[in-house]
Amino acid sequence: LNGDEYEFKFYDKDNSASKLFADYGKISITEEGSGNYSYWVWYDNIRVYSKLFTTEPPRKPTVIYVDKKREDISKKIFSTIQKAVDFSIPGDLIIVKEGKYDEKISFNPKRIYGTEEKPLVIKSEKKHKARVNSFNLKYGDYVTIDGFEVTGSSISAGGSKGVKILNNYIHDLEGQIGIIVNGENNYVAGNYILRCNKGIVVAGKNNLVENNEIERLIYKNQDADYFRVFGEGHIIRNNYMHGTKREEIGPSHTDGFQTFDNNGEYLRHTVIEGNFIEDFYAQGFMGEGGKYYHSYDITFRNNIFKDAGAWGLCISSIKDVKVYNNIFINLGIHGIGFTYRDKSKPSSGEVYNNIFYNGGNFYWAGKGCNIKAGNNILFSTKNYIDPKKFPNDIVNKDPLFVDIQKKDFHLHPLSPAIDNGKELTPSFPDREGNERPIGKNWDIGPYEFKGVKSPMPYISYVDAYNNISTKGYEPYKIYFSGKLSYVPSGRKIVEYCWDFGDGSEKVYKSEVEHTFKKGKYNVTLI
Repeated sequence: LNGDEYEFKFYDKDNSASKLFADYGKISITEEGSGNYSYWVWYDNIRVYSKLFTTEPPRKPTVIYVDKKREDISKKIFSTIQKAVDFSIPGDLIIVKEGKYDEKISFNPKRIYGTEEKPLVIKSEKKHKARVNSFNLKYGDYVTIDGFEVTGSSISAGGSKGVKILNNYIHDLEGQIGIIVNGENNYVAGNYILRCNKGIVVAGKNNLVENNEIERLIYKNQDADYFRVFGEGHIIRNNYMHGTKREEIGPSHTDGFQTFDNNGEYLRHTVIEGNFIEDFYAQGFMGEGGKYYHSYDITFRNNIFKDAGAWGLCISSIKDVKVYNNIFINLGIHGIGFTYRDKSKPSSGEVYNNIFYNGGNFYWAGKGCNIKAGNNILFSTKNYIDPKKFPNDIVNKDPLFVDIQKKDFHLHPLSPAIDNGKELTPSFPDREGNERPIGKNWDIGPYEFKGVKSPMPYISYVDAYNNISTKGYEPYKIYFSGKLSYVPSGRKIVEYCWDFGDGSEKVYKSEVEHTFKKGKYNVTLI
């Protein structure tokens, strides 16, 4: 009180005193002889049971068990998760044994369950072996949910702070969101979300969402998106999104990341990095800020956007969007487009050190949209690219990934991406945490080249029939070349050995043509 601490003791024979503490943990006091004043005392170490004070001092944090087959309160064993939560104090660890718990776990607004120093942890004893309907962490500041199977409804941060949602398996939530991360300073990691309408919705401030897997979105009355992101100060990194099937999302315009402002929301000061999205989707990012024009400062770096049906990034009326060291591969229409719906609200940003491999129209800016760009690689296996349109980039040169078919997008030792990037400030590590640069200069793309000590073959090929504008019917003739294969300094290639995977004889040449029947073949160069 007024900077000093006092101990208050009161022995009550009925429940009248406990009523003083019913209003969110505060009581009014008066100054004797001077009338009634608006003083308040806040308390944090008083427990009330059945409207009566306990006569025992507060216990220390402990381990509480949940076992649906038994209950022994004296041993701190409860038959439901909710009972254990209601009994808990900050610092407790609740261990939930295997079983199906048909519960919707919630938190009382008049209680403190965890603090920054003493979080409450609720954990499945065996990962994904305790099944729960849902968790709503509203009023559950500094509570951790770890390792559950969730099949009824979303796990929601509920606007709380300091929440951790870890290692859960969330699946088959028809028309629902896997995880809702609203609030502040929350952490979501290691979760697997399968067959939901949306993967993760992020809102609020300063949330970190990383290392989650979202698979196979399902349409149900509303668009299916992997992420929707609003608010500010977020980091969304190293998440894997895949497996969505065109036939399962109906009319949905499915995106990897989506934000919009016609709901009054915004997106600012957010970093989206190290994520990998593939299989069917429309845009890697669909960002619309034309209603209030108050979204800005969004960074995409070290991501891999593969197989987009339409665009890699669609940036509409959003300012200061920075696109650094990403890969855009096999896109349907555009790599990156800066555009608007109202010309008075143009987009702006930067595009540096990216690799566009069959990247549609690569990147462009609508009239009035201000962008800076350069040090990108633009390559197509299908079309020639006019270098005059991209004077500051490397054009028509294969970036030479280690193995596209196996989705290994590290750089081959002869890649033109090595040492040809632009140094960016502030600096940031590559997709694997390596500080840039490893060589003389920054590399282009998400991976810094770390060097190799062994020979590395490289196969380039041309479909001969498509190359002469025929339909490419069987038999299929392919031209192969191994001339971009690498050997370390001081060594040389003395022989090439081609195995076409169809039972034919091996061929010992640097370049060769081969005719295939219909089927799938694994061609190797040794």
